[in-house]
Amino acid sequence: MSPVTFSECIYRGEANFNENQYGERADFSSSTFGKEAVFADSVYSTKTVFSYSVFSAATDFSNIVLAGSSPSFKKCVFAVGKKPARREFKRA
Repeated sequence: MSPVTFSECIYRGEANFNENQYGERADFSSSTFGKEAVFADSVYSTKTVFSYSVFSAATDFSNIVLAGSSPSFKKCVFAVGKKPARREFKRA
């Protein structure tokens, strides 16, 4: 399977996702971007639990798993405070 690409990330409590099959938007409900994310998609509308409690300057989320029978994501790196032009979340 090809990687799921999130073409734009904005770290203001919200992230805009384009070119992916998991919905056009994800809402990071925690003010510290740490505990959960809600995917606004009819299928993947459950919470995503992050393995770290708080974002750091370059936190590597190596174990991000969507609830239910959805795929897990590996090798996901967020750079807080930056707006990457392109970021890839590779499926395991």
